[in-house]
Amino acid sequence: FAVCAPLFGASLARPLLEIAAQLQRALRAGAYADVNGRYFAFQGQPLRVVEDAFGQRWLATRDLRRIIDGFPSDTLLARLHPGQFDRQGTPPAAYLLDAAVLQVLQRATAPRTLRFKVWLERAVARPGRGVRERDARLLRPLPDAANAGSTLPPSQPAAAGT
Repeated sequence: FAVCAPLFGASLARPLLEIAAQLQRALRAGAYADVNGRYFAFQGQPLRVVEDAFGQRWLATRDLRRIIDGFPSDTLLARLHPGQFDRQGTPPAAYLLDAAVLQVLQRATAPRTLRFKVWLERAVARPGRGVRERDARLLRPLPDAANAGSTLPPSQPAAAGT
């Protein structure tokens, strides 16, 4: 038994460690499933981001005011960005499209605001655009079978007699 115990322990340790690691990953995925891909925080400040059916990301103006000092009021944002401002949820909360937030922050000079603008572009806006572009490529219609051998774009029919 003294000779076989170390061999048995060595052969059993690796599978047990792998099972424990898989269990930890599964528990973590289950715990964060409700916010997976939708939780954003800038320097510990949470930022509510809602993605609509078109893949556009809307940011809660209340959270933006908590992060950025002097962020404009909802009435001013609704007037300046009418198609990019919306009230969503129950009770209705004000949201602004990510591109509009970047426009508002375009002339910012405060260091914290500049850091937030860079973070917003990298963590929220650019990945959202990437998802929309990928979805647009997937939804693009396939070329017609009649134009499959043609070098002309489908919108330009071949001239008669060629």
